[in-house]
Amino acid sequence: MVSVKIEKIVISRNMCQLRGKIVVEKILALLQTMSNSSKKMIKKFKKFQKIKKIKKLKKFQKIKKIEKKEKAL
Repeated sequence: MVSVKIEKIVISRNMCQLRGKIVVEKILALLQTMSNSSKKMIKKFKKFQKIKKIKKLKKFQKIKKIEKKEKAL
């Protein structure tokens, strides 16, 4: 593999959603081979992923609650 120095990586939300974990893991692997400034980016990116997961969970839980209420009626 050829080592390439990348100054900025723009991670679009679509890219993450389309190809899922494979792309995310490749991006993280790439970022981990880079400098300190990019290590901060890794933290931000992981934090962003956690936030997305939490949002999805909350949305899913709301849907479940609504379904339970409908069944009760």
